[in-house]
Amino acid sequence: MKIDSALLEGLQERSRLRLTQEERKDFQAGAALLLDEISRLSHLEPEGLAGAGSPSRCVNVLREDAVEPFAGPDAILAQAPDRGGRYIRVPKTVDQGGKV
Repeated sequence: MKIDSALLEGLQERSRLRLTQEERKDFQAGAALLLDEISRLSHLEPEGLAGAGSPSRCVNVLREDAVEPFAGPDAILAQAPDRGGRYIRVPKTVDQGGKV
């Protein structure tokens, strides 16, 4: 497929690109090759071909949402491994000004 100047200018405008003349020539040549390959692949019959594989199985591990009553902050604080008053105490993760 040939990419003419009008098509290239439209693409530039939509993508907000500004190409030099050298870049335009390179882009036209590369895009033409890419579109030719896509056109060639679109003529293939996919029947009998296995689907794209994946090294891992994708499974949905989500559960349905269920509304449960909120027991309040005291119930949450009771499960905390360390607490300071009404707060959950956690280990320091960011040094405030020390050298790394």
